[in-house]
Amino acid sequence: MKKNWKRVTALLCAFTAVVPAAACGVSDPSGANNADMSKAQLYVCNYSGGVGREWLDNIIKRFQEDYATKKFTEDTVGVEVWVTGTEYDLENYWGTQIERGCKETVFFLEDVNYRNAIARGWVLDITDIVKEKKETDKNGNPISIEDKLMEDNMGFFKGDDGKYYGLPHYEIYSGLSYDVDTFDLYGLYFAAPNQENSKILPHPSDYGTGVFIRKGTDAKKSCGPDGVYDTVDDGLPSSLLELMILCDKMLLHNVQPIQLSGMYASTYSSHLNCGLWASLAGYEQMRSNYTFEGKVEVVTGYSDESLFDGIPYVKKPITEWVDMTEETGYKAYDMASRYYASAFVEIAEKEGWMSDDSYTATVSHTGAQSSFIFGGVNGTVRTGMMVEGSYWYNEAEDAGTFDDYLEYVNSFGGNPNRNLAWMALPVTFDTTVTEGNGRTSTFLDVGSTSCFINKNVEENPGLMNACKDFMQFLFSDEELSHFTEESGCAKPMKYELLDEDYDSLAPYFKSLWDVRKNSKVVLQYGENEVFRNHRADLLIYCDKEVCIPLGYRSFLTAIREGKTATEAFEGTRRTQAQWERFLNQ
Repeated sequence: MKKNWKRVTALLCAFTAVVPAAACGVSDPSGANNADMSKAQLYVCNYSGGVGREWLDNIIKRFQEDYATKKFTEDTVGVEVWVTGTEYDLENYWGTQIERGCKETVFFLEDVNYRNAIARGWVLDITDIVKEKKETDKNGNPISIEDKLMEDNMGFFKGDDGKYYGLPHYEIYSGLSYDVDTFDLYGLYFAAPNQENSKILPHPSDYGTGVFIRKGTDAKKSCGPDGVYDTVDDGLPSSLLELMILCDKMLLHNVQPIQLSGMYASTYSSHLNCGLWASLAGYEQMRSNYTFEGKVEVVTGYSDESLFDGIPYVKKPITEWVDMTEETGYKAYDMASRYYASAFVEIAEKEGWMSDDSYTATVSHTGAQSSFIFGGVNGTVRTGMMVEGSYWYNEAEDAGTFDDYLEYVNSFGGNPNRNLAWMALPVTFDTTVTEGNGRTSTFLDVGSTSCFINKNVEENPGLMNACKDFMQFLFSDEELSHFTEESGCAKPMKYELLDEDYDSLAPYFKSLWDVRKNSKVVLQYGENEVFRNHRADLLIYCDKEVCIPLGYRSFLTAIREGKTATEAFEGTRRTQAQWERFLNQ
């Protein structure tokens, strides 16, 4: 069954209790009936999704081993941890349970309004474990969890008193994945300039000519969006125009350019809007959605000139740069980069780049993933790229798709080593990046996940210490690395992967980590009063109004029903009057 895409971020909630409850224990799959009551009992509730459950089971085993001799209460030595499932919503479910005095104590959630949670007495002050310098860095200097936090989200987890009441969980991004095997097979990489004709292959299109590497030669790939050679994005399109030319070249090789679920095309297609918007805007502009600071390039009108050659139905916008303030915060939705992203969605639809699956209502998200993974096997249609959230690989693993793939290709001696990767996205709309003139890709963290401890645990100091130890254990350098190796996802923290953890990652997750290290991630946090008071309205997701034109479910839906990118863009701008209502509330 399809998971709500926001819930697919693998929201987790954990809790502790003295008395065993019905649970699925790591050491007792039948439940907690065999609990050893001579040990402290820690219950971890896991809503598995995008990050799966394997990381949690593994960290529990390591935690139990490391704390096997610790005396948490007068009557217990060591700890047992159990796993179960539960509700995920704080405001509508867990808040009520906490106020009723529930035993659940440690939560891993999304979209927590910390100011409200603190005011309601739901969350524990964890400043002590966040600031304790319990580890050392590679130079031998003492470091704390606070030292690993990103500046963008540090303030979000603090109350007005400056104390910490929560920590981040993990990041997920909107964007594109690409089939490395298909790119290699057909030479779908842009070439570096000034190479011999025998090493390059020009591809003329209605939009312009792109120069690709010639397969089978030692041609050098372009420097990619970041403008630096020998990095993870070499050969990938640096502009929307190059992405268009790439899609056109794919059709020449009978490759579907873009895979998309038909059952959820309306919402999942917005991953393309969000991903391109962030990368084209760049870090500073995208952060202005939450800080209301700096300058942004906004659309003020439209010219009669086409945005791209060969595309008469998309007009070039008239733009200007404006200063952002809290009073002009609505202008963030006027960004030219958001218009360019919506334009690409219309172009992809009208130029025939969307997969057949995207028009088939019976093709679910996992069905689209399966088509992507099985592409090219025994003559099946290949797809160059897939619109998805960065968590999709875990979903495919949980669905058994990779097991099915291996079983199928092994039956006839096919290639068992599938190479798929997360894609660094274009950073300009029409200008090819040259060496030294690029920009690292910008990704928007659409997960907004976090974890905290129920303040009620103060009534039981032993269990409070167990909760704090568990959380502190999760955020040690070693466990941060293990988390990424076991879930494939990064936490919005400053840390490195252990060599053995990096080496054991699947190619897709290696690419995700490599692209993330070579990019900037925008975290959806702001410390100003407007953001604090209207966080739910200002977060950007696939199902928020910035991606949903009035009367439609997405940009793609609007375009398929006759609207243009311009109309969809105009229908999702915020007005000054709407913004003034925010300021006055």
